[in-house]
Amino acid sequence: MKTKIFFTFFTLIAFACTTTAQTTDDERYEQALEYCNNKEYDKWLAIIKDLVEKNHTGALNSMGVAYYNGWGVAKDYKKAKEFYEKSASLGNSHAFSNLGDIYQYGNGVEKDFNKAKDYYLQAAEKGSVFGMTKLGWLYLNEEYQDLHSEDDNFWDYCNKQAEKWFRDAAKTGDKEGIYELGRYYFQDCSNYDDYGIGIERSFPIFEKAAKMKHGGAQLFMGCLELYQIWANDEVWNKEKKPASIDAAMSWFEQAEENKDYRGWLWFDLNAGQWQIICKFLKDNVQYKIEWGTDICGIWPLAYADEDLFYVGVYFKDDFGFVKVSKDGKMLAHTPFIYDRDGSQSYFDKDTKLFHVYQKEQKSSHEITIDITGKEITSN
Repeated sequence: MKTKIFFTFFTLIAFACTTTAQTTDDERYEQALEYCNNKEYDKWLAIIKDLVEKNHTGALNSMGVAYYNGWGVAKDYKKAKEFYEKSASLGNSHAFSNLGDIYQYGNGVEKDFNKAKDYYLQAAEKGSVFGMTKLGWLYLNEEYQDLHSEDDNFWDYCNKQAEKWFRDAAKTGDKEGIYELGRYYFQDCSNYDDYGIGIERSFPIFEKAAKMKHGGAQLFMGCLELYQIWANDEVWNKEKKPASIDAAMSWFEQAEENKDYRGWLWFDLNAGQWQIICKFLKDNVQYKIEWGTDICGIWPLAYADEDLFYVGVYFKDDFGFVKVSKDGKMLAHTPFIYDRDGSQSYFDKDTKLFHVYQKEQKSSHEITIDITGKEITSN
């Protein structure tokens, strides 16, 4: 049995943060990180390059980050590795973690999970929260677990190790470690005999990280306010709490205002896109009335570009797509006559067409339609 990871999140390479008393160079380095977080890469690199000449360990790691991501320089995994290795040789814990990334994903080197694990472990043992959490997720990686598929006990071992490292990360008090522990419990429910215990355990952990201004946790709390059904399923026998669009909007606004340098997503949508959904619900009372119950909701299916925003909506027993403007106004919608199983319905961003399943009484086959409901193809 393998651990299933249900959501994916967009993450960037960790930066090193000094813990010693501030010096002039350290102050300049912190300023450089602010520039980087604001995507002012020219200003960031101007400081970093100067500090690299002084063998500043954080700057060496950041130079590796620049080459790894192509921020202000041409992407070059070989150069990134060289800077990470030099920074690591001077004891930088995050450089060890970044070397683990290179080997886990095989960027510029042959993929090697065992080397990745060794680097993450060294980072974790040096106190890196990123090293701890990356080690935790590596233990839950199916490819890593497949290396030991002959060991019937390895899956259980990996889950116990993952939980240990996520808990250690949270114990540091760092908001990132707390958030990742919440992610672990939310996604990895299979460790518990009673389904849902892990998910329920994640809620106060996410709330703690959100109050510490963690962007991803704030985004999650907004979704929780909209999808109270998470906490109201009969599995947990919880007293029903109505969804709150206003409370959700508040969390989404905080997440967007947060100058967190990660591009956080929940259900594949960012904070700004979730605000559009909140505005849409406020403007369309027929959906708002039953929002957050089994009668009405929005599936984690959406597409957005500069001019349009599509979401999948189920209402009562039917499903359809809605085209929404950036201010939340409904522009158009497909008929609400299709199978509400959103896992099999999707929007094709290339063709701008919708793939849906008709209900059983209508032969239950997939069809392709436009926003007016006109059938384009059938199979």
